[in-house]
Parts: sequence; structure tokens; C-alpha cells
Amino acid sequence: MANYDSPDGFKPVSFPARTNVYECSATVTKGDALAIASGKVLPYVASSHSAVIGVAAEDGVDGDEIQVFDDASTEFSAQCSGTFAATLIGTAVDIEGATGAMQVDEDGATNDICVILGHYPLPGADEIGDNSRVKVVLSGHATLA
Repeated sequence: MANYDSPDGFKPVSFPARTNVYECSATVTKGDALAIASGKVLPYVASSHSAVIGVAAEDGVDGDEIQVFDDASTEFSAQCSGTFAATLIGTAVDIEGATGAMQVDEDGATNDICVILGHYPLPGADEIGDNSRVKVVLSGHATLA
């Protein structure tokens, strides 16, 4: 059975997953990879940002204070936008997608925002191939730059 196609951002899979409070400068959805500008978080966009500060732990809009998973060592699961192969383990790749639907761009290596650590099977998405879920760490974290 093929993996379901349901990009829903990044979910922490290593615990404890530390959070800190940040103010939003735009609408963000739980699971969005976030950039930081002028001390406020906003959804990461590859063409506009070169680093991430973490992943939204909750939804927010401009002016809201939200919890953000901002520890650079936190591991996350996310869906690949295309086809995952075991040969991609250890590869630095990009993130793509709009707020609420961010996913791992296993073919992109412009900003090298995350490193694929392995396959992360879930019920309905347990096969290696199209729309596989993978475990990643944010190598393009702002605190590592």
C-alpha cells in the first residue's frame, strides 16, 4: 500500500524537546519550520531565509507569543515531498511548502537546512518511497551558524 500524502510539518520525536517563547510576526501553524527576523518568528521560506530557529509547537498570528521547539539537537519527523531512498540518510537537504504543509525537500540542497537521519515509518506511511516520513535534525539552525 502506498504512503498517504499528507504534509503536516515537523513533529518532535526526541524527548525532552525544549521550547522557548517567541513573538510571531506572521501567521504560523504548529509544525512549521520557523525563521527569526528582528527578534520575531515567521514561517521559513527557502528563498528568503538561510537558517531556522526551530519549529512551532503551536499555532499563532502576528503579535502572539508561541512556544517554539528551538533546541538544535531536537529530532523531528516530517514527510518527504518526493521519493525517499535509504541512500539519502546523512544528506543535508532543504525544506519546502507553505505554512501548515511544510515538508522535507529531499532533492533540494540550496540551504541544507536539515539532515536526514533515517526512515520514520508511521501507520499509513510505513514504506520507503514516495511521501515517506523521515527523521531529521535541523542542521541549518540559527544557533549553529
